Amino acid sequence: MRCLAEAKRRFAVDDDRVYLGGESMGGHGTWLIASRHPQRFAAAAPVFGGWDYRVWPADQFNHPRGTRPSELFAREVQSSFASAEGLLHVPLYVVHGDIDPAV
Repeated sequence: MRCLAEAKRRFAVDDDRVYLGGESMGGHGTWLIASRHPQRFAAAAPVFGGWDYRVWPADQFNHPRGTRPSELFAREVQSSFASAEGLLHVPLYVVHGDIDPAV
């Protein structure tokens, strides 16, 4: 968001035409930023990025201390879909392949 503010400071930016996109880790960031600041973006395009621990195999998060409240909170806030309701009015173009086992 600081980069966006700096771009608006340096350049003529039409606030109605600010788009967000990224791929892989940037796609994950696109989900997170757009869902937390939906009013800032005309649309978002996450490309093969994003994850949620609830859709991973059960053994991925089977750490013995993984049930502590702080760890549960950390996993939840890092989920790409933790604030998905914020995207209800943001046009999305989502690109992903079903052969990707990691994301």
